[in-house]
Amino acid sequence: MIEAMKAHPGVRKTLVPGTLTRYETGGLTPPLPVVAALEDIVGLAPGEISSYLPSGKASTQDRAAQWSLLTRADAADTTPLSGRDWLELATLITTGTPQSPERIAFWSHLLVNEMSRSTCAGYRLRIRALEVLAADPVVSGPVEDAVRDHLAACGHTVIGDALASLTEVQHPRGTALALQTYRSLRGEPTESVAHVLAIDLRQGRSKRELWGAIRDTLREDLTSGHAELEAVATIVASSLSPWQLRDLLSPLSRDQSRRVQLSIVRSRPETLPAADAREFRITCASLARELAGRMNRRHEDGLATWLWRLLVDGTDPFTAGLAVSASPYGHALSHELERRFWSRPAEMSTTRGTVGRATEFPFTSVAMGACRRTDPETLAAAYRSGTPSDKRRLLTPLAHHRAFPADVDLATAIRETGATSRVIYAAGMSGHPGLTSLDGSGIPTGQQRAARWWANGPDPGRLAS
Repeated sequence: MIEAMKAHPGVRKTLVPGTLTRYETGGLTPPLPVVAALEDIVGLAPGEISSYLPSGKASTQDRAAQWSLLTRADAADTTPLSGRDWLELATLITTGTPQSPERIAFWSHLLVNEMSRSTCAGYRLRIRALEVLAADPVVSGPVEDAVRDHLAACGHTVIGDALASLTEVQHPRGTALALQTYRSLRGEPTESVAHVLAIDLRQGRSKRELWGAIRDTLREDLTSGHAELEAVATIVASSLSPWQLRDLLSPLSRDQSRRVQLSIVRSRPETLPAADAREFRITCASLARELAGRMNRRHEDGLATWLWRLLVDGTDPFTAGLAVSASPYGHALSHELERRFWSRPAEMSTTRGTVGRATEFPFTSVAMGACRRTDPETLAAAYRSGTPSDKRRLLTPLAHHRAFPADVDLATAIRETGATSRVIYAAGMSGHPGLTSLDGSGIPTGQQRAARWWANGPDPGRLAS
């Protein structure tokens, strides 16, 4: 391995086994050229490992390379940059020669656009580039403007990642924008914003002065009597600290308070009854052994812990999903989750008792949306033969594999699944030809605008890296 690495540009010819071991165990952060060499040697896409590493504090390129990057960035509206280029550009913008406000605004809009259409390593590199820009006090304003414009332009079909790029780095107006968006929406997109607010609150990043507005909004939704509003508000409320929950419930009647608390308890995997939690842990360990056995004869190491984080824990299942999907186990896990939970006979889904309740993991849908398959055509086949409920749940995995069938009529798909935003998202990520003609048929004006935004964007196939 060391000899193969030394043949790659940028890898020191003095690399020795001890240093490589420290890279592997986390004792040292490996230089990017070493990781790029490893990705190439083992056949991974560029960035599949390196996109998880900390960003550099300064550009590593020489002046000629920086000039070339800036020139290509100015033409990125016609020739998209790679995810690695975007991260290098963000680092250069925030540590190198100041750029004009017009240039920053142009790049920020392009980056948000590309990030929202990307998958895998290309997505992770672009979201990190966006966070680098959003965290910089000099250029954070244009980044916020780009996110705001994006929310409306895409018809709110893909908004969670854009908002999270602000809240993750504690952008001064990130949480306020997320709350404003949450208040203005109804239907499917609201759930994405709810998860952004929930993670922000759970990690204690929200500004304390915003708590009053968050509390009043949640209280209104939780007592509205509207099932959809109560469900998304519960996602946010489940992340509250004890004092925040007391403040939220204090003016409510005893019956209202009891009902809200019960909904929150049921939504929190960490408050599962001991028997259910034990059943989940046993199932995660069993699943880890089974998946590891398909790959090699080694012990499954920490895979069971990662599966718990992804499928049950709920602290941040989206990040855990990205990590597991980049591992060798993503393909097998995706198939196994579909076999166990999405292809069950109806009589199995109504099993009673502890084992029945623990059959499907709380975050199975998140895992299915994240895990990568090497045979995405099986997802398309499952969609064609599935029930309306199956089809609805398969829309996100199909989007992330760019595999939504091109011959499926979009108006029919919307009617069958009742999920307008998700159908447009899956179709947009897959470059579906029907987006350009998706109008009328009872489709709201905002969703027609979303379809046009997806249809007029960069070719999804060019955003792979």
